[in-house]
Amino acid sequence: MIKILIFICIFGFSSSFASTKKWLNDVNIKNSFDDSKLALSPLEVKIAKNFNQLFKLAKNRDISRKVLTQLKLDLQKSKTFYHYIIWPNTLLDIQKISKVEDIQNYCEVLSKAQKENYVLSYLRENLEKHCYKKYLQTLSKAENKGLGFHQKFQNHFYAKLSLFEQRPLLIELEYLISRFKKDSHLNQHYSKLISDYYINTKKSPPQDLLKYLKITPKFTRFIQTIGLDKRSTENVFYREFYQLYKETLNLADKKVSRKEVEKSFNTALNFFLSTYVHQPKEKSLDSMLSFGKSLTRRSYYKLARRTFSEILVKQETSINDTVYEYMWTHIVEGDYDKGLEVVEKYSKRLKDIALDSRLSFWTGFSHLKGGRDDEAKDVFKNLIQKNPLSYYSILSAKILSENTQGRDTKSTYLDLLNKKRNIASQNALNFDHRWLKRVLAWSQVSNSSLLGLELKSILGTMDEASTQTHLVSAAYKLSKSDNYLDSFKVIYRFVDQGIIAVNEDVLKILFPTPYYNELKSKTKDFDPVIALSLIRQESGFNRYARSHVGARGLMQLMPGTARRFKSKVSNRQLYNPNLNIQIGTTYFSKLMDLFNNNLVYSLAAYNAGENRIKDWKQRSYVDSSESMLENIENIPFYETRKYVKLIFRNIFFYKMLTEGEVNKDSHNLNKIYDIHLGFNK
Repeated sequence: MIKILIFICIFGFSSSFASTKKWLNDVNIKNSFDDSKLALSPLEVKIAKNFNQLFKLAKNRDISRKVLTQLKLDLQKSKTFYHYIIWPNTLLDIQKISKVEDIQNYCEVLSKAQKENYVLSYLRENLEKHCYKKYLQTLSKAENKGLGFHQKFQNHFYAKLSLFEQRPLLIELEYLISRFKKDSHLNQHYSKLISDYYINTKKSPPQDLLKYLKITPKFTRFIQTIGLDKRSTENVFYREFYQLYKETLNLADKKVSRKEVEKSFNTALNFFLSTYVHQPKEKSLDSMLSFGKSLTRRSYYKLARRTFSEILVKQETSINDTVYEYMWTHIVEGDYDKGLEVVEKYSKRLKDIALDSRLSFWTGFSHLKGGRDDEAKDVFKNLIQKNPLSYYSILSAKILSENTQGRDTKSTYLDLLNKKRNIASQNALNFDHRWLKRVLAWSQVSNSSLLGLELKSILGTMDEASTQTHLVSAAYKLSKSDNYLDSFKVIYRFVDQGIIAVNEDVLKILFPTPYYNELKSKTKDFDPVIALSLIRQESGFNRYARSHVGARGLMQLMPGTARRFKSKVSNRQLYNPNLNIQIGTTYFSKLMDLFNNNLVYSLAAYNAGENRIKDWKQRSYVDSSESMLENIENIPFYETRKYVKLIFRNIFFYKMLTEGEVNKDSHNLNKIYDIHLGFNK
């Protein structure tokens, strides 16, 4: 019954949403700053664009003095960006230096300079790399100076080799060595310095660098025993273990006798244990964890437990995932007390369970199933307070509201949040408008590094309340300027650090409603809030979003999928919001029909492909007769499992933030879960 109750109140229907503009205007931060001071001037827009472009170009090429001088002149005129003038100033100085001795001294001064703040420290580190790039280039031009000249710099050169390992300095180092013939004294000189460095630090040298070096017998022995051959040996053992564990799973899929599967499992496990010292540790332990999960999905629970137990013997860090999977083998068999025993056994090695929302939730749920209501409530309350934006927090709030007479989920959730006020509490005169302008500018030109550093730079410069006001105001203004992803990142980053407290104002920034009117007109067969929640997860409302596999637009449509519903649509047309929404909602409606309105299956199919869902159902990895909660946890792909959870979370928050009661539901019973979900079918 508890499993059913959890989702009863998750999706109440609300007939209307505020527009994004009104939605955000309701956020109570109007008095934190003066909007008239936030408009970027044409000069500031020019500076942001030029600085961003030149900063990227400078990684791979030298920038002309004329261009750097113009940037310097522009920065001199801007109070907002003035402290960034250190970058073109220093690059211009570096360009003037022609002697090895002078550039070495200049680089040393840069590396020892005081780190004033996060932004200036970042710029100085960047300038230090540019300086040493010039240093290596100047050394390479001194090939005719003789061995004695180069020996003067050997101590400094050796001390900086750890820096030279980083690109693009490694490319310059390779070029330097390539300038000298392998039988020359200069090649032998630099080869010895570099080989000594790798031998002393016990690091494997880059293969591209090796082809330019004079390899001594000593360095050869090092490479064979410590360096490149070690990786090769590790991979041989790893591949054999991987093959053995795949053979075990193939036998399980063929439905052979359990005895035969166990025999194959023992062979794989014994090989792992006997060769573990020769395997790549992290990689092999990850594969063991995958092995155990796969055995759990195939209902070989005892074998899975043996796998997890062996991992926990070897593994010293990051054990929470393994303990959870171990616990899960008991939960799926309905033995909640055994699951709790696993958590208790390894409790001293676990990180704070409350910070691991999945492990925390199922610990509380297991207490609830065992009749320990007070222990369960404590776990759920702690989870909401420490992970307020988690999928598991909304589940916890639902359980708590069901067990508290007269309390709806929204009230239960909000009452447990940190009561600190983030916003509208500060005198507007104290607000740093120039800082916020820089934040908006770096977001506008997509420079995530400088954006992040500007956000970080506000920490420690003012009191806690003012810091919160600045950060939430930044998220608010980013959202108002349609930079939703950057807005979300600000909130998540500083909520996780305990600097921003979650409340309704913060939630409205995190869950904006662009394109909602278009969605309402195009979703006749399912609640438009599902599509809104899906778009938020797929593209962050960026109409020009494109994934690494080629999915495009708001609903991240693959061109091939889109052409199933509109045959002549071009890839470029998928960036059109109206067309993307039209095709995407049509496709999702078809998925809902295909999977009998099962939202878990439909969302998973949208992410992983409908054929995979059919395969998972056929293999009984997910089962319509089981709990909705367990079906989500049993999705084999981590990415898809996380995706489904986050969209359910999004739906909840969108529903909660509307004016209607979140618990109300007037729609038909969902056939799969036998509970009200708030959908039309």
